[in-house]
Amino acid sequence: MIYSDGTITTVSGSSIVKGTGTKWNSNNPLVSPGMLMLIKNGDVNYPYMILAVNSDTELTLADKPTFSATETTYSINLTEPNNNSDAARALVAANTYILYFLQNMDLWMGDNGVVEITLPSGKTVKLASIKALQALVEGKADASSVEEIKTALESPADKKSVEDINKTVADKFDKNSVLQAVGNATDKVMSQKASTDILAKKDSNEQLRAGKISASHSTGDSVIWLGDPKEGYDLVYVRSSKRGFIRNNRLSVATYFPDKDGTFALLSDIPKMIADANGFFKRASPIVKIHPDGSFETSEESEGARVQRTGMGSYFISGVMGYNADGAWGVNGGVSVPKDINGLELIYVRDKILSNGDTEIQTFHRQHTHLPKDFQNWRIKEIIDGKPFYYADGEQVDIPPSTWLDVRVQMPVDSIWEQQQRLKAK
Repeated sequence: MIYSDGTITTVSGSSIVKGTGTKWNSNNPLVSPGMLMLIKNGDVNYPYMILAVNSDTELTLADKPTFSATETTYSINLTEPNNNSDAARALVAANTYILYFLQNMDLWMGDNGVVEITLPSGKTVKLASIKALQALVEGKADASSVEEIKTALESPADKKSVEDINKTVADKFDKNSVLQAVGNATDKVMSQKASTDILAKKDSNEQLRAGKISASHSTGDSVIWLGDPKEGYDLVYVRSSKRGFIRNNRLSVATYFPDKDGTFALLSDIPKMIADANGFFKRASPIVKIHPDGSFETSEESEGARVQRTGMGSYFISGVMGYNADGAWGVNGGVSVPKDINGLELIYVRDKILSNGDTEIQTFHRQHTHLPKDFQNWRIKEIIDGKPFYYADGEQVDIPPSTWLDVRVQMPVDSIWEQQQRLKAK
């Protein structure tokens, strides 16, 4: 689903986007953090991720645009609530907020004096750095006061000596003091009262800031709750298997961290993945697989799409609405190109999406002339008198034999698969 009502204005170097005639907070489904926004500047659509939606007419981007645009057009790829794409969107948003938190922590703990912190809404606040706060508490307890306490402790502790100690401590530490020395340790730690006041609050909007947060259990799993335990997310470490994952409690799905080198995958998405022409697994439906002669295969969700070879290296896809809108293969990544043993793409692809969604695909030979001769992509065009002649770099050719082109498409709302889903829902 695409939302593009109204127009927007951006300023170079600012992450704030202003809308005119927009209803980002009132749309159904809502425009939410983690969604992809395309902003038109000239003839180019630039992709940005939404960090926060401040109102119907203001949102914040995760990155600052490098251009200014006034009353320009845009589009936002909406995710349907309660499905896997929306869960992935929420995880991306949560990860971005964590990154913002860590960046602000680094600034607050590493700089001197007053620092300026940028909030997810795009607004800034000024705070005294941790080094400035440390400077404020230095000298609260000087050497003489410590000596007075030690001298009082050397004699028998009567009522008066205890009162003297209490008075000495009270003079040096007010009710808001949170640091105290422990034993002979030279490091300072948070006092028990301060720990209780700060960490034991059940209902508080105050933020807990720390360089490291540890959740460790000696015998069981370690869990950090993000939001409500039933509706939010869990960050979990499973002690028995030594694996970690993020769990969406509302959808009851989990995203496991890679055990070895690899990428994240939702368990529920694995049945929907296919291997492309290069053997890599990618999210599947709706896929149209195009063979060199123009024959084609569709997946369950792309049923109804048609392909016709209209000439050498020219293929026409009808019954679609261009590339899939969820951007799972990248902003302009609706095509998976075959590669050789060295991972080099065998062809160039030129595409054109028509106004009705039909898509033209053209393929051209890719020679890789910058490589040594033995590693270039030599493809025989014809043999004359026993001598082979080869295609030139950029010459239009069919898809290489024994390979195919995977195209991930957007199907119409009344496609065969969509109609079947509506019947099942009834």
